[in-house]
Amino acid sequence: NYIQQQAQLLYDQIRKDIAAWHTIPFDMIRIDAFLDPVKQTLQFIEINTRNVGMHEICEWLDTQLSEVLSAQRSASLNTLLVSNQHQLQQEIVGNVDSLLYLSKPQIPRWLYFKELQRQYSEVVDCSDESTLTIQSDGVYYQGKRYKAITKKYCWPLSDNLLHLALTEKIAMMQPEWMRAIGHKDYLAKLDHPAVASSRVVVENVIQEALAHKDELVLKVIDSGNSKSVYLGKQTAPKAWKQLLEIALQQAGQWIIQEFITPHNLPIVVHGVGPAKPPVQLGVFILPDRQASARCVVDVVATACVGRPDSFLFDPSGYDASLLFV
Repeated sequence: NYIQQQAQLLYDQIRKDIAAWHTIPFDMIRIDAFLDPVKQTLQFIEINTRNVGMHEICEWLDTQLSEVLSAQRSASLNTLLVSNQHQLQQEIVGNVDSLLYLSKPQIPRWLYFKELQRQYSEVVDCSDESTLTIQSDGVYYQGKRYKAITKKYCWPLSDNLLHLALTEKIAMMQPEWMRAIGHKDYLAKLDHPAVASSRVVVENVIQEALAHKDELVLKVIDSGNSKSVYLGKQTAPKAWKQLLEIALQQAGQWIIQEFITPHNLPIVVHGVGPAKPPVQLGVFILPDRQASARCVVDVVATACVGRPDSFLFDPSGYDASLLFV
């Protein structure tokens, strides 16, 4: 209930801050957070709005656990996500039955892909960007025009594709109006009790950042997958000062954030037994299509069983040190 309440507060703020949206503001976002088991409080550290991952793992875990526990599942995360996605695409570009699925060939198709196939009359899989033809009225693949597109762990969004999305000639998974919410400087604008303290790097924060290096994290605003993330406690003083100088030169492109130490939470590791590793939560927030003022929440936890002193949680990576629970 507490996670649901905090997620709803954040959802309310996001709905107010989006300049224009349709009947629902987005299909799904994921908040990365740490849970303090003593204080029973959450601390949000990231908002993921583009190419949101981990929902596939969450769905798989839900399926496995419901079978093991013989429990009835209340809902499917993938079903809710695809339903939201389908609704938004229809509102943006009109009636949509065919979907173009862009993804790298080595990425598993997961249960999410099966859900797409269930809700769309046709899902066409494309893993080679060079085979696409981008025109002013949409994206063509093998001679057919597509207006609805899902892009998962794929090549970077080209300027032409971005232009089509911004002018609503095509509808992408995670609508383009959410880009600003996913930028890390959005955290600095939020008045929310669970959001970690974040500030854009400007001249008057430099001295404090130098004095409290080990308590801070430096991040590029428009980055993802744990790229351009620097933990002060893992960075030498000289290198930290140089990074701050670069951040100051690139005005408005970096934030400084309080370092949140991951709390160790008890889990049972298959084949190992009880463990208490550092755990990060992925809190999925989806608009309720029946009442868009409400949100639906699901949670997956990422446990680090490697070297927690030097490990960055990166749910997009494939690392033997990560467990999903």
